[in-house]
Amino acid sequence: MKALKLLVFLFAIGRRVRGNCQGIKTIDISAYVDEKFSSNEAKLKVQQEFDAAMHSIGMTCIVNHGVDSKIIKEAEKAAKEFFEQSEEMKRRYGDPDTYGTEGYTPRGVEAVSRSMKDGLTKKADVVESFTWSSRPPSHPSETPDRPLAGLESWCTKAQKYWDEMTRVLNVLLQISADIFKVDKDFFHAHFSGNDSGIVLRFARYPEHEIEQGVLRYGIHTDYLTFTILHAGGPGLQVRDEFDHFSDVLPSFDALVVNGGDLTELWSNGLWRSAVHRVLPYAKFDNLSVSTERFASVFFTGPSHSKLIEPIVAPGDVRRYEPVIAGEYLRSKLDPTTVTMNNVDNEYDKSCSSSSSFS
Repeated sequence: MKALKLLVFLFAIGRRVRGNCQGIKTIDISAYVDEKFSSNEAKLKVQQEFDAAMHSIGMTCIVNHGVDSKIIKEAEKAAKEFFEQSEEMKRRYGDPDTYGTEGYTPRGVEAVSRSMKDGLTKKADVVESFTWSSRPPSHPSETPDRPLAGLESWCTKAQKYWDEMTRVLNVLLQISADIFKVDKDFFHAHFSGNDSGIVLRFARYPEHEIEQGVLRYGIHTDYLTFTILHAGGPGLQVRDEFDHFSDVLPSFDALVVNGGDLTELWSNGLWRSAVHRVLPYAKFDNLSVSTERFASVFFTGPSHSKLIEPIVAPGDVRRYEPVIAGEYLRSKLDPTTVTMNNVDNEYDKSCSSSSSFS
């Protein structure tokens, strides 16, 4: 069995190295990153491809984003070292019984599918995670009120990762402004303030016994705007415009970007909030084998106090009501904490879903 798992992993790696992402569109965004490749024609091509991807499934891969792979590797290596510690040690960081706060969340606490309209009875996800709720400090002593003591090395590496993902976010916001023909600072202005909706999450999906219909991470949409993901290993699936789930397997140098609920609202429904999930296994021909999976997830969102209103094109009608970003986020987060809502923490075995805005 170990040899088979290794074979599956190497097979997946081989597919990732060969370039484009499997399952979703790959977009070269160098026109917005490097002046050497910047031209009106090149930027228009990026806009068209990004707009099409967000309109169809709400998810794409981006390459030539300018992020140093060393920064990614070092941050993820530190994350893996953290997860290798004992459960007792990990639980010292944050509130281990609540999802959505800074620090460690153990397996069995979060049930992400419960954020969906029909998900109130969904069970806990097979994942543990660590969340940075704001920019990581250079050293834990800089922010004594945060549960970071003892994470000196990870702080520095996570900070560099955060800064690089913030730069990528700014590029995505600029692309979006160009597509919707609004002021270049329109989206950026909603991210200003001290109550940012941005968080960085490192997640570990442990190897576990495969059961029919069981998901590692339940069917869901992300709650705010763009999510920027660097995934290590197979398992991610996205629902397409025909309501079918397909595998997403990015290349090493690619970042997966998906739109969230507020992206859909902001676009007045022109862009989709991507419906996605994580399977508990990798597929190899007709075999399904459980393998460990890591993911680095940069969730982005406007400042909590910002009012988000649809951008309504001339001649169109408004399809969504405005929301306060922070209030909407809280309405989605609260139901996902299993222990908070006195729900049995068996793992999610349901595969039914509906879009957050359907």
